[in-house]
Amino acid sequence: MEVKEDLKRLIFSLLGEGDGKQFLRAIGERDKTAFRINPLKVSQKDALSLLGEEGFKVEPFASIPNAFIAIEEPFPLGKSLSHFIGNIYIQDLSSMLPPLLLDPEGNELVLDIAAAPGSKTTQMAALMKNKGCIVANEPSARRVSFLCYNLGRMGVVNTIVVKEWGNRLGRIYLESFDRVLIDPPCSALGTIRSSPEVTRWWTLRRSEKLVHIQRDLLISGIKALKKGGTLVYSTCTIVPQENEGVIAEVLKRYPVEVEPLCLNGFKTRAGLRSFEGRQFPSELERCLRIYPHENPGEGFFLAKLRKL
Repeated sequence: MEVKEDLKRLIFSLLGEGDGKQFLRAIGERDKTAFRINPLKVSQKDALSLLGEEGFKVEPFASIPNAFIAIEEPFPLGKSLSHFIGNIYIQDLSSMLPPLLLDPEGNELVLDIAAAPGSKTTQMAALMKNKGCIVANEPSARRVSFLCYNLGRMGVVNTIVVKEWGNRLGRIYLESFDRVLIDPPCSALGTIRSSPEVTRWWTLRRSEKLVHIQRDLLISGIKALKKGGTLVYSTCTIVPQENEGVIAEVLKRYPVEVEPLCLNGFKTRAGLRSFEGRQFPSELERCLRIYPHENPGEGFFLAKLRKL
């Protein structure tokens, strides 16, 4: 696939020419389908039994609880009975990481500030064993319907759906939440294998427009977070302006600190200290970058913040 010159420059500036070429070769190389078994509805044994009856061969991804990869699909997993009855949720492996890093507990109040279509919301509900309370926000009416459908399909009962602009929630729910998840709209350049078309429509200008949304959602999430609470910020893009740039800007203005992260089963790189002449605070090295040419999942950026 032909890649724009400005995108090539970005990738080579981030990764160097050698790794950059490997990244570009990964465009359109689809991974096998990953999914989670839903413990709110079914035991792992019974879920695997039904998948076997439907003809699917799967294997566990040991680093993530209840995560599996479909090795053989007689037909698309999304058309299976297991999917329709909520035994499983089809979800990229990297996308499963933000809820795990947030680590919500069953006695807590949790905010998912950009929740649709519900992959991370339903995963958090499972981690919380349907206890506590999740406020799942989505400003788009059309996407709210997808979110509600998936919550119902997965048997989630501890979640309240809110339709509001995310940048207003910090004022509405000032210092109310124990944990906050922010997975904002992004340029999606980490999804080059499953969605190679992103390389056609990406522009630096588009990324820069998204930065304002991302920053405002992060600020809103920090305001909504209790003192001592935990916030995870994640994107499925590799663009520094949308990742380290957003975190760095917020660190200057709000009482938060970056916590160190450690992941098993993934090849990770530290957050950037600088990019194309822009310097970032040293603590951004505690963030993690996951690149799609080095891992079984999508490219992701992950940051964990604690409110002081």
